[in-house]
Order: sequence, then C-alpha cells, then structure tokens
Amino acid sequence: MTKIHRYEQNVKKIAFFSFLGMLITPAYTQAIEFSENTRLNYKGNIGMNYWYFPKAAPKPEMPEHVGTFDGQLDLNLKAGKYWEFRANPRGVVDIKDQNRRRFLPQDIYADFVTSRFELRAGYQVFSWKTVESVAHSDILNQTDPSLDFFDAPKVGEPALRTRFIIGDENPHTFEVYYLPYFTPAKLPIAGNRFDFSGALPQTTVGAQTITPNVIYDPDANRYETPYNRWRPQGAVRYQKQLFGKVDTSLYYFNGYKRFPQLYPVQATALPVAPGVAVPTQYAQAYNPIHQGGLTWQGTLDALLIKGDVAYIQYVQPTKAQNTVDTVRPYAQYTVGFEYTFNSLFVDSQDLGLIVEALGDSDTGRNPMELDIFRPFQNHVFAGLRYTFNNTGDRSLLVGTFTDYKKGDMLGRIEYEERFFERVKVKAQFLGFATSTGSQLKPFEHTTRGSLLVSYYF
Repeated sequence: MTKIHRYEQNVKKIAFFSFLGMLITPAYTQAIEFSENTRLNYKGNIGMNYWYFPKAAPKPEMPEHVGTFDGQLDLNLKAGKYWEFRANPRGVVDIKDQNRRRFLPQDIYADFVTSRFELRAGYQVFSWKTVESVAHSDILNQTDPSLDFFDAPKVGEPALRTRFIIGDENPHTFEVYYLPYFTPAKLPIAGNRFDFSGALPQTTVGAQTITPNVIYDPDANRYETPYNRWRPQGAVRYQKQLFGKVDTSLYYFNGYKRFPQLYPVQATALPVAPGVAVPTQYAQAYNPIHQGGLTWQGTLDALLIKGDVAYIQYVQPTKAQNTVDTVRPYAQYTVGFEYTFNSLFVDSQDLGLIVEALGDSDTGRNPMELDIFRPFQNHVFAGLRYTFNNTGDRSLLVGTFTDYKKGDMLGRIEYEERFFERVKVKAQFLGFATSTGSQLKPFEHTTRGSLLVSYYF
C-alpha cells in the first residue's frame, strides 16, 4: 500500500467517524442565523437497508442477506450575497463486510454565484441525466458498483465548474468543467454478491477449471497515460431551451472512461503446462476517451420527450477484452417518452406510461470484442408509474428491460412512500430472466428484494 493510499484511508476514517458523531447528535433546529446575511441550513437522514437474494449464489462466500446502515448530512452555509458553502457527505456501514463500508464526500464545495456567472470548487456530484433508464451522458462522476452494481451511487469528484449565462428570456448557458484528479471504481470483489468474476472467461485444463477473480487493489490499477490519476480531464457543455419547452444540451468530454477495462495480473498467472500460464486475477485499466453527445427533455403538449445520445472514441488505440481486436468508435442512445393519464381511475391519482429504446452501434458483436461491460445494446424499457398524490407522496413503478433480439428480460418493481412526515420507506424488487451467452447471465443470482427505511431530520 502506497503512502498516498494510506493517507487517503486515514482521512476517510477520520471524516467517517466525525460524520457518525454528527448524526447521533440531537438535531431539532434546521437553521441557524449568524447575521442578517449569514445563515446555516442543515438537514439529513439516517436509515437501514436490507437486501434478500433468493437465488443460490455461485460462490459459498456470497451472502444471502445483506444489511447496511446509511446516513447523510446536508449542510448549506450562505454567506453574504454571492457566497455559498456546502457539505453533503454520506456514510454506509456494512457490519459484516468491511469492503462495503464507505465515506462518500458527495458535495463539499465553495460556490460563488451571481445572476450571470457561477464558480464552484471542491468535491462535486453532477447530474446530466434526462432519461428514466440508462443515461450514457451522465459520465463526470465515478460510481461505486460494489454497493449496487445496477444502481451504483455516485462518488464526489474534485472539480472546478464555471457557468456563464447569456441572454434574458431564453438564455444560453455555457459550462466548463475541470477535473484534476481521477477516482477509480471500487469494483465488487470476492464475497460481494455483485462480484462479476463469473463474467470473465474460464479456462479448462484437463479436469481443472480455472475461474479468475476480479480484485480491487489501487496499487495495481493501470492508467494508460504517463500522468496516472493526475491526468487532467475536462468537459464543456451548452444548454438551450427549444420551442420554449424542451431543454437540450450539447457536450464534449475528454478524460478517463469511468468504468474500467480489466487486464490480467501476470504475477498471479498459474502455470498449467510448459510455457503456458493462466491468469487467476484481473485488475483495473483506465483509458482516456473523447465523448460527445446530446441530451434533451421537455414537454410537447401532454407528452414528455427525453433522450440521450453519446459517441465514444478512445484517445489511443485500445484493445478489446479479448486483447486482440482494437475497439472502434461507437455510439449509444436512450430515447423515449412519458405520457401521464391524469385521474384515470381515481381523482387526483395519475398513471404514467414510460417507453424508452436503448441501443448500441456494436449490437450483435461478441462481448469479448467490446471494450467494457455493455449489456443494454438492443433493449426496450417499458414502465408504468402510478402516483397517488397524497400527503405521503406514495408512488409505484413497474418496469421491464427487454432485449428484443434475444428475449432477455430484467424486471423492476419499486414502491415508495413517506410516513409521519419524516419516515420514508422504499421497497424494491429486481429480477432477471436471461439466455445463454447474455452479458447479464452471470448476474441472475443477484435477483433480489430490498427494503430501505430512512428517518429525515
């Protein structure tokens, strides 16, 4: 372990326990006035999350039940007319699995804001998402797939963001992002239910089957530039409202691709014959990319239209997962609509119909000829969202991802409601039905039901 890595670990431990201390401190007042122009607002939540995996795990060390404690604090200090300081850390504690214990500095920044200009510096979480399902353009933040592989929480990135607004009635908005330091992903490892080592190619030698493992070792990460984690990254974004109703954005990004490739760790290779060795471990490799895209979301009469189109090209020639083919530029898209039937069955209760098409220009190719895990290449997401519009904001979402070529399906049911003003309950089910050869096949065992109960203050 390097000195830098040990320092990061110590800082995170101190910050995490400080954060827990703040959570258990009684909090009744949600605002503190220091002066006429200086005010501290704060809120937060603490909760318990329980997951149950009904399907048998491929490895005995994978748990059937997972439970975590989750807490978040949001501090906002307004100082004077133009300055704002925010701290929005999150902590996750898994009592049994220390690899799932986290302190996530989601937003810790200083913000200088005027009516035409904004400059924000610090750890930040950005959101460019406009669609319900998979947002290909929402790429600035690293995610933490070991906590939830298919709905991974974002990690705050150290960044500098500048925003300029030009015009009055229908303004032009320009944004410039600078990210000086890269955050690698915490991939699920052995013992984690989302460990995707089963998706790696197996090797059979005689009667022995060798299945390599994905490891998480920051010192083993490979960065395909001489700057390693300090390789500068940046993005520019232009936003404009069209037809007075549809918010659109164009962007360009240059930096490391957030989801890594995997490379065999040769030092762990197992000799199986003279001159032949099979790797038993895979570590992360990061390559810089050019990515440009377009997003939109807005209403046309009673219809909400939305879309996300991205084009990706590696800066340097990059090999596919089979280490033979060179990854060619490719495009990804998610486009769709949402239509709401107001008071369809009961007064003040609405039913929303959501339909989105997801695609990839490399559809039909062998997954090993691709750069990374790209499961949604020819899918349709169809869902129904029923909102009760009551005091608890009760809602129910039922949706499916369906591969219209192979027939694979991923189903999702989600219920959410607030009780007693401060308690929020969220129940979810996610299930898989896949075919042989599907990129989602190794994840069928992660079919699960979950329950999150949170108290907000």
